Amino acid sequence: MKLKSALVGVAFVMSAACTAQDTPAPEPEHLYWFGASEADAPRPWAVILPGGGGIDNFGDEGEYYFAFAQWLNSHGIDALVVHYQEDIPPREEVGLPAYAAEIAGAAVRGVDHERSLGRMDLRCDGLVFAWSMGGQGMWDLVEGGRVALPGLAETIAFYPSTQERGEGYDPKVPVTLLQGDADTLTPLPALEHFIAGSTAPDAFTLHVIEGARHGFDLYTVPEPQLGGSFLFDEASAEAAMAILEQKMVDADLGCALD
Repeated sequence: MKLKSALVGVAFVMSAACTAQDTPAPEPEHLYWFGASEADAPRPWAVILPGGGGIDNFGDEGEYYFAFAQWLNSHGIDALVVHYQEDIPPREEVGLPAYAAEIAGAAVRGVDHERSLGRMDLRCDGLVFAWSMGGQGMWDLVEGGRVALPGLAETIAFYPSTQERGEGYDPKVPVTLLQGDADTLTPLPALEHFIAGSTAPDAFTLHVIEGARHGFDLYTVPEPQLGGSFLFDEASAEAAMAILEQKMVDADLGCALD
């Protein structure tokens, strides 16, 4: 299929040479671990927080997020996908602010579990990637910084939700944002207002993808959803991945080993 083969070219799918495992090994069931190598050595790590639908995007059964984790593996980064919906109460029961804290808590517990297995070394740089509603948990982690999630160095989000976020937000680590200017679910103006009202607007790097709607990067959902407000766009996805590829080059991630 043309749309998928195009994204293979920007490393959405792990190459045959990559040594990461081919299938996720969840333990517990809402955690999906993808090691960049079978070698027992400290490496940079990343947490992946999916959107509000969890790992299953309109029936793709986790394919997108698992492929994204394998893309991180190809850059030497271990990845943990957190299907937080299976670990926390529903948003409808607790309200959005508490739900954001619950998402962040699920991420922290997931990292703690992997560290109990000797993974996600504290001395190595850590990243958090989030999509849409997962961004609500990311915002709590960013404000808590390394106190909330030891080792956290930076965060990256696709069209994150800023609903019910007021002024005075205080980021402790840098944030890179990939946002479509045609997104009506998590609109660009709301994100820009949130950044402007924070205590440190310079902590944010906002990349605006022209003409892109919500879900523009999700090649596993080729058909429009939600009345067309959720729409994959191949050119927008390629533009976003080119930004991330360059970021991986520039980030200089590593481990402060003794």
